[in-house]
Amino acid sequence: MPHKRTLSIIVYIFTWALFLNACSRPPELDTHPRDFALFENIGTPIELSQETPHGHIALQHIAFINDNLQGRVSFSCGEKEAAVWLVERLLAMGYVWEDIQIQEFSSEWIDSEWIYRQDAKPREKSQNVILTVPGQSELNIIVGAHYDTQVSNPGASDNASGMALLLESAQRMRYFDNYYTIIYIFFGAEEMGLSGSQHYVDELSESERGNILFMVNADSLFEGPYFFYAVGYNESLSPGASDIVDAWDDIAYVLYDQYMIELTQLPDGIPDIRSDHTPFYFVDIPVVMLIGLYRYESGAFWIRANHTAQDCLHRINEEFPGKVDRALWGYSLFLEEMLLYRY
Repeated sequence: MPHKRTLSIIVYIFTWALFLNACSRPPELDTHPRDFALFENIGTPIELSQETPHGHIALQHIAFINDNLQGRVSFSCGEKEAAVWLVERLLAMGYVWEDIQIQEFSSEWIDSEWIYRQDAKPREKSQNVILTVPGQSELNIIVGAHYDTQVSNPGASDNASGMALLLESAQRMRYFDNYYTIIYIFFGAEEMGLSGSQHYVDELSESERGNILFMVNADSLFEGPYFFYAVGYNESLSPGASDIVDAWDDIAYVLYDQYMIELTQLPDGIPDIRSDHTPFYFVDIPVVMLIGLYRYESGAFWIRANHTAQDCLHRINEEFPGKVDRALWGYSLFLEEMLLYRY
C-alpha cells in the first residue's frame, strides 16, 4: 500500500490538474514552484460529530491558513494556491466536483506594482470558488467570504476567519435536509475593488437575482471584541426583507438567552463598510455582514489590525486569550440558525 505522504501528493497533484483544467492557468504559473509538503494532510477530513463544538473546526482551519497560506494577495500566485486548498478541503469533507464551480475573472483594479511590492507574483486573473448545497426550495441563500489579503500577512481575521467559518458551515450543512439552496462563495480579489463579488453579481441573470433570498458576508470576525451583524435592504424593492431581519434579531436574542452570546445589530453599518456584500446590496438583494469590531468611547466603531502584520492568530491569542474561540463559536451558531430558519 502506498505511503500516506505519497497518497497525499497524488491527491494534491490530481486536484491541481483538475482545478487547472477548469481555470485556464496563465503561462507564468507553469514554472512557479511550491512546497507540496505543506498540504500533506489535505486529504484527511476534520472529524465532525454531534459533540463537536461550534467554531472548533473553523479554528483548525484558521490555524492552517495562518501558518501555511500567508500572502494571499489579490491576483497573485499565493491567492490561487489558497483557492486550490479551498477546493481540496471541500472535496475532503465529502463534496464532489459537480458541487463546485470555479469562476475566473479579470479586473481593471489589478495593481501589479503593488503585488510585486508584497513579494508576490502577479497573475492576470483571480477566481471565485463556489459550492452549491441543494435544498428543497429554488430560493437561494448566498454565504460569502473573501480569501485574499491586501498585503503579505497571515490575514487571520481578515479574512481567514470568514473562510474558516464558511468551511465549517459547509461541512455541517451537509447533514441537514436543507429547505433553501445554499451557495457558498469564496470570493477572490476583494481587496482590489471587490472584484470577485462584483463579477459574480454582474454575471447573474435577472431571474437568478430574483431567486436570492438574501446574502450573508463574513469578514474580519474577531478584529474586535464586539460581535456585530450589519443589515441592509430596500424595503420597497425587497418585500418581506424586514421580516427576515426580525428573524435574525430573534435568533440573536435566543442565542444570548441560551449562551450569553452578545450579537448586536450594527446601526447603519452597511453603507459605511465596503466588502463583498456591497455589490449585492446595490442590486437590491438583502444583505447581512458578520464582523467583529472595536468601539470608541464616542460610540463609533473601528478596525484595528487588518492589513498589517499584527493580523496573526498567534499574536491575537496572546494579546486577547479566548476572543478568537468565542467569536467563531458565536458566529458559527448564528450562521447555522440563519440558514436553517424557514422565512
